Amino acid sequence: MTDRESQDDTTDSASVFLRFGTVVGVAFVVAVVGTAPAALRLAKDLPDAGLFSSWSILAAAAFLPSMVLVALFRGARRGARSFLTDRALVHGIKLFAFGALAPPCVVTFGAILRAKTHHHALAGVTFAIVVALGFLAVFAFATRLSALFEARGPRLTKVGFGITFVAFLASVAWVGLKASRVGGGSAGAFLDVLALLLASGLGSRRGFADARVLAFVGPPLAAVLVAFGVSTTRELAQPLGGARGDVVVYAPMLDRFVGR
Repeated sequence: MTDRESQDDTTDSASVFLRFGTVVGVAFVVAVVGTAPAALRLAKDLPDAGLFSSWSILAAAAFLPSMVLVALFRGARRGARSFLTDRALVHGIKLFAFGALAPPCVVTFGAILRAKTHHHALAGVTFAIVVALGFLAVFAFATRLSALFEARGPRLTKVGFGITFVAFLASVAWVGLKASRVGGGSAGAFLDVLALLLASGLGSRRGFADARVLAFVGPPLAAVLVAFGVSTTRELAQPLGGARGDVVVYAPMLDRFVGR
C-alpha cells in the first residue's frame, strides 16, 4: 500500500468517525431540547423527583429515536438540495404560507360559529361558504407573498421558505393544542412528537454536521445521559407507572428501561 492510499484510508476513517460522532452529539442535544415540553409535564406528576430527574429520564428515552431522526433528516436534506431550485422554493413558500394561515382561520371561525349559532344546519352552510371564501383569500395572499420573496432574489427566497416553514409548524402545533383540549393525552403526544421532529430537523443542518466538538464531546455526554436516565427510571419505576399517560410517546422506552 502506498503512502497516498494509507493517507486516504486514514482520512476516510476520520470522516466516518466525525459523521458518527456528530450524529451522536446532535442526537444528545435533540433529546434534551426535544423533551422539554414532556419534562415539564412529568415534573408536575413527580414533584418529589424534580425537573432535573424527570428531564433526564425522558431525554434518555428519546436519545435512540433522536439518533435515527437526525440521520434520516441529514439524508433527506442532502437529497433535497438536488431539486430545491429557486422555483421550488417559491412554490414551497406558497404552500407553507397557505398551510400556516388556513387551519387557524378555520379553527377560529368554527369556534366563533359554534358559540354564537345554535341552528346546526344554518351553521354548517355558513361554515362551508365562509371557509371556501377564506381559502381563496388565503391562497391569494400566499401567492402574492411568494411572488414578493421571489422578486427580492434567491437569498431572500430561501429566508422566506424558512420563515413560512416555521410558521407552518407553529400553526400545526397551535391547532393541535386547541383541538386536543377535549382529550389531554393526545395533546401531549402531539406536542412531544412535534418538538422532537422540529429539534431533529434543526439539528440536521450542515453547520452541526461539521462541528468537530460534537463528535468528541457528544458520545461521552450521551453515554452519561443514558446511564443516569436508566438508573433514575428504575428508582422511580413505581411513581412513573401512574404518570405514563402524560408521556405516552416515551412510555415504550421507559418500559424497556425497567425491564417490562
